[in-house]
Amino acid sequence: LYWFAELVNTSGDSAVLDAVLTADIVVNESLTGTPREWTPIGYYKKSTDKVYYSGTFDGAGYTIHGLYYDNTNYNGRNAGLFGILDSNGVVQNLTLADSVINGATDIGGIVSHNYGDVIGCTQSGTVTGIGAAGGIVCRNFGLVEDCVNNGTVTGAATGGIAAENCGELVSCDNAGSVSGTDSVGGIVG
Repeated sequence: LYWFAELVNTSGDSAVLDAVLTADIVVNESLTGTPREWTPIGYYKKSTDKVYYSGTFDGAGYTIHGLYYDNTNYNGRNAGLFGILDSNGVVQNLTLADSVINGATDIGGIVSHNYGDVIGCTQSGTVTGIGAAGGIVCRNFGLVEDCVNNGTVTGAATGGIAAENCGELVSCDNAGSVSGTDSVGGIVG
């Protein structure tokens, strides 16, 4: 998983690389002590320093356990399993469990900024942002379909599925705890 993230993040502005999980992945058995830190797949630091993920990442029904991201500094934004999902990008059939994603703003469990398709994904960890945070995606400009948040989401503008939606949310469910200080909603903040 880390190898794939590095491959994507060093491949240029738009990474068209596909992946299919063949088993569950346990990143950290426990999030106590010094857990192994995560760098999101795809990122946006500034207009001249960005990588949008444009491939298909198929979880094939498997689970990634124990993902850990903790950066509340200014550069700790646009974080999740994926940072930026391009309009041709797809993340599907995946569960993210027992994870902690804690950042400054634009924090999503599965994807920070979604311009593509997030389908059949479940998140059951903790997602926290000083600013905007969403259980599945933070900011949705694409499609989020058949996704479930069972985790805890905390931030300013906060949603169980998305903090902000300018795209489509179809057949999604939130059973997790959502709290915030600004725009807060079980599905969309």
